[in-house]
Amino acid sequence: MVRIRLVTTPIWSEEHLVAALAQVGFADVERQRQSVPLDSWRGTPLGAEASLIVRRKHLGAASDDLGFVRNGRGSFDMVLSEGHFFRFDRRWIEDLARRHDELVAAAGRTPPANLPGWERRELADPPPVPARGAPAPAAARAVRADAATLAQHAARARAEAASALDELRQQQKKADGPGCLLALVAPILFWGVIAGAEPGLRGGAGFFGVVLPLWFALAILRAIRMGRRARRGAARLLERLPSSEAAKAAAQEFLEGKVKPEGAKTEDALAKELLKAVREPRT
Repeated sequence: MVRIRLVTTPIWSEEHLVAALAQVGFADVERQRQSVPLDSWRGTPLGAEASLIVRRKHLGAASDDLGFVRNGRGSFDMVLSEGHFFRFDRRWIEDLARRHDELVAAAGRTPPANLPGWERRELADPPPVPARGAPAPAAARAVRADAATLAQHAARARAEAASALDELRQQQKKADGPGCLLALVAPILFWGVIAGAEPGLRGGAGFFGVVLPLWFALAILRAIRMGRRARRGAARLLERLPSSEAAKAAAQEFLEGKVKPEGAKTEDALAKELLKAVREPRT
């Protein structure tokens, strides 16, 4: 089960919270009159609700929804899953609150009295507490601690894998750019030059005899370069992953889902190459 954290903040103005989120890069905020369910990175219910939501499509490939919900004391609780514990930490939330306060002050608004301070708690019920004076056995405490650590490692691994895949896609897009057009046109121009000197190469047979092999060679070269980028990306990813088999398994599981997402007709070549590189044994 995904761990959900509620962070009680002194942020109280919905209008200025939305504006502050826009300042930090989240301009598309879904506003609801009543709380609605948040979704996980898989598109399944996360098990929490919020009235102000930054949907996962605006947060990254392996992100769960991020939400805010007004509490009974007049301020907003931030609702985040374990996959966001590292990204949206106390420093990030305090910066958001500072921006909110500056916008409120600029608008001449006065905050309500008795706003709550900073509080953090888990949404799920805590494990049973032993009777007073009888601490939990050390083995049970160790098991819970290990399980929590592995869950954090898995969440971080999914986020790192998503980041690595995004970086790889950006590199490939930049590399393809004008290169794709050049790879398409250059063989045709080459055929035009040599066909002018060799009449026997004119016509369809000469065109396909010269151009198709060149296109095929350039496609192979592109695939080789893509594989090299994927291996470099995989090396960086493995360096950033927590040192546990659970983390590596979570990264592979995420990439497996990206190779051919549900409903897709074709495979994602970059995700496939990155997954292959991550699975390769390290030497």
